[in-house]
Amino acid sequence: MSAIRSLAAAAALLVLGACMHAGNPTPATLAGRFELVSYDGKPLPTPSLGEPEFTVQSGVLVLGARDSAELTMTVQRRGAAGTLMHSVAGRYRVTGDSLVVTMPAGEMRGVANGATLALRTPDGSRTVFRRL
Repeated sequence: MSAIRSLAAAAALLVLGACMHAGNPTPATLAGRFELVSYDGKPLPTPSLGEPEFTVQSGVLVLGARDSAELTMTVQRRGAAGTLMHSVAGRYRVTGDSLVVTMPAGEMRGVANGATLALRTPDGSRTVFRRL
């Protein structure tokens, strides 16, 4: 009987640990590709907040298993036929559900909630990324 109780107690601790871990993302659990679904609170495509002559067409944020980050944005200049793609590398850190992505132009700060990242960019725009 005591072996069954010990096994049940161990299983309960494992379940409790898994639940606690699920609430606080880590670089290992966040790692992956996230698609930009809204910029400045608007669905894409939408004008850039800091540079209104550009329209944000798409974006992808890749978070590495440790702390690497890469943001790739595709924009179109008003009146131009093609699009421009720009990628920038940086780092990220997680504290609780708070996420800070540091790029050369500044920091994006926000929260990681399951498959969704809600971040504020250095220009003040609200962005939402969803896991691909």
